[in-house]
Amino acid sequence: MTQLAHAHLLCGWCGTTNTDVTRVRCISCGGPLPPPPTLAADDPGSPPPPVPRQLPTKYRWQVLLWKNVLVTLGMVFTIVFCWSIIFPLFGIPMWIIGYRRAKNQLIALERGVAARAELIGVERDHSVKMNGRSPWRIEYTFETQDGQIRDGWVHTWQGRHTRRSPGEVFWVVYLPEDPEQNTVWPPVK
Repeated sequence: MTQLAHAHLLCGWCGTTNTDVTRVRCISCGGPLPPPPTLAADDPGSPPPPVPRQLPTKYRWQVLLWKNVLVTLGMVFTIVFCWSIIFPLFGIPMWIIGYRRAKNQLIALERGVAARAELIGVERDHSVKMNGRSPWRIEYTFETQDGQIRDGWVHTWQGRHTRRSPGEVFWVVYLPEDPEQNTVWPPVK
């Protein structure tokens, strides 16, 4: 019982800490929460709801704009330096690539097929740096409807994920027509 007294769930949609681990929805945004830490490593918790899934509005804007480095830099390079030729040449492609990636992630969350995923590992991704820090890369495998084994990964800035063990299972959603477009359900912060 002491484990439950100190446990909490971090909402992947808005980042709110939910201290009641028996909740299934976030107290702030109403988004689905990850399973409580008391579940066995081979229990992924409740599957994602049926499609089309409603995502919290605030999360959509975070993915599309506010927490999207490529879109933000692309907009700055294009709009602020519109008088220059060089900056928009870099800014416009960054803006487009960032937007497409974000849109694909949202489409997978809204309309993707659910699959059980197995954790491969959690390691620092030193190929990415922001303010001198590198995020953690959560790597996993999952099986598609047609029986193919696929790999996937997501970044997180939360070191708490390093306590997760290889073999742990959780849910991912992916697009059947393009399984490369996949992400963890619910998202991780």
